[in-house]
Amino acid sequence: MTEIAGSSATLEADPPVPAPEPRPVVGRGLAVVLGLTAYLAAWIPFVVSAIRSVQHNYPLIADGAAIALRSWDVLAPYGPLVGQATMLRNGAFDPGPLQYWLLAIPVHMDPVNGAVWGSALWCAVAATIAIAATRSVFGPFGGLAASALIVGLVAWQPLVAAQPYWNPWFGALFFLATLAAGLAVMSGRRRWWPMMVITGSVAAQAHLMYALATGAVVVLALLVGLVSTIRAKRGYWWAAFGLLLGAACWAAPFIQQFTSRYGNNLSALTSSLGDKRTAGSTFAWKALGATAQPPPLWWTPSLRFHYYGMAREIIGRSSGWGVAVVAATGAALVLAIFPLRSRRAAALSVISLIASVGLLVTNSSIPVENLDIRGQNYLLIDEYPVGLLTWLAVGSVAVLTLWRVIPLAWGVLARLLAAPALAVLRRVRRGEVRGARGPAGVPSTAGEAVLARAEVVLGLSSPGEAVMAPGSDGETTAGEAGGETAVVAGRARGRAARWAVRAAGLAAAALAGAGSWLATVQMSHASAIATSNLVVSATRTAAAAIEEVLPRERFYLLAETSSRNSQRDLTMGLVWALHHDGYWPMVNHRTARFLGWRYLYGGRPLPEVTVVVRREYTSVQVLVSPTPADWLLRG
Repeated sequence: MTEIAGSSATLEADPPVPAPEPRPVVGRGLAVVLGLTAYLAAWIPFVVSAIRSVQHNYPLIADGAAIALRSWDVLAPYGPLVGQATMLRNGAFDPGPLQYWLLAIPVHMDPVNGAVWGSALWCAVAATIAIAATRSVFGPFGGLAASALIVGLVAWQPLVAAQPYWNPWFGALFFLATLAAGLAVMSGRRRWWPMMVITGSVAAQAHLMYALATGAVVVLALLVGLVSTIRAKRGYWWAAFGLLLGAACWAAPFIQQFTSRYGNNLSALTSSLGDKRTAGSTFAWKALGATAQPPPLWWTPSLRFHYYGMAREIIGRSSGWGVAVVAATGAALVLAIFPLRSRRAAALSVISLIASVGLLVTNSSIPVENLDIRGQNYLLIDEYPVGLLTWLAVGSVAVLTLWRVIPLAWGVLARLLAAPALAVLRRVRRGEVRGARGPAGVPSTAGEAVLARAEVVLGLSSPGEAVMAPGSDGETTAGEAGGETAVVAGRARGRAARWAVRAAGLAAAALAGAGSWLATVQMSHASAIATSNLVVSATRTAAAAIEEVLPRERFYLLAETSSRNSQRDLTMGLVWALHHDGYWPMVNHRTARFLGWRYLYGGRPLPEVTVVVRREYTSVQVLVSPTPADWLLRG
């Protein structure tokens, strides 16, 4: 009994030694470097834009002045309940005033420059949200890719950072943030949905062209999150909190819809859908195809679009490419869901598909008379995210498919090629090949070890598979022969992978920094061109002249310039420049539509101020008359 007990004691196995945890490929130091590079690269153009505006104190004109004025009025009892006047729907406005709410405090803090640096600040916040959301899904390299997309947007359209207060540019950054947050939610990170509601509301209310895509993404992300929550049996706090934030964001548009005496804006926005006087589906398919058809529109410098209308740029494209975009993105979505079972690839594909459909519907509803207007070229800003998302979605699914297929094909090919070698190895192990055993008939230890290692390398046995050790009757593991080599090789591959990732990360960070510098240079150039507009100098000169001859009171303001557009731009610039100094200029119906009906001249006797700008804005003359006797003719 004692011998048996002693024998059993000798057969007890040693406790298993826990394997060391694998080192992450992306180290903590590299992750910090990539994160800082991503955020700084996206912030720099907007920070430079804010500093430049404070240094030069340029007065705002056109829509910028209207946005500053309506942001100022947010804190008044008659604050705006709708957004900017839009040309995508005749007689209607953008859905809501969230942009004005965000700029109210900066504008009151600094009436001259607050709209610029306040908008730059909020655009940097939106960029931060986009980078953080993408980083939560794809890691540090994903955050750097999101930063590169934002930097590329500024490099392609420098006015996004040079004039961040304009609602199409302001909404573009929040649109990108919404898509990134939607990607995070659909990848399983439901806590991003409340933030997605806020960014999507800002984008949709800033400009109508973002409304359809953001609304669809927000609703679909909610549904996906609810399904995931039901399966995981988790709480619904994120959905309740997001719905509460959504109700707060959309309170003003719905109040206007049900209480306004000047028309219901939400009804006006939806009433013209499907109107025969719009661009139609053919133009929309061509516009969608232009996002991917080489060379895509976002590859062409955007300054080229300022010289002719949007229709000329799109009309020569093929509508077949638009069909191909939707078909390719849909195919990528199907492949990501079923064979690949990649949730992140599926999320990227569905975000791309929704953005494409949103662009399709938006462009199909553009009024026909607005297609040839050069001012409508801002609608091409949608081409950039839609085109890049299409390429990223289709490309990532293709790479992931190859990543799954190539190892399988290589394994089959390796086994076919290794079949003769396997036969030879078996013969050597059985001793049928001369030289496989030593001179005394004892198996060669070195030869058997080499053969075992060869089997492991060829994939004919695993490092833990039992084999006969040379010169013994018992079994041992092949790790004694090939396991050590496999461990060493694995460590070498891990070190090589980490060094390769470090090199790739540093190269990507350097490229992001170079791209940010290029975007900043482009932004500074575009800002110099925009502020050198002679309407800007005319606004400054005329406002100073009016303040010298008139007390702070109400008056009727008229502008006479060489063109109708410059007349409107100058009038809105003067209204804002004088209003925050205590004046109350009243304007005609055409300009009041952009500023608010509180500034519409109603006909009662007021002093009339006429600003005459001649000789290409080199001469400014201010005329003041007691009463506006001819306001009906001029208005």
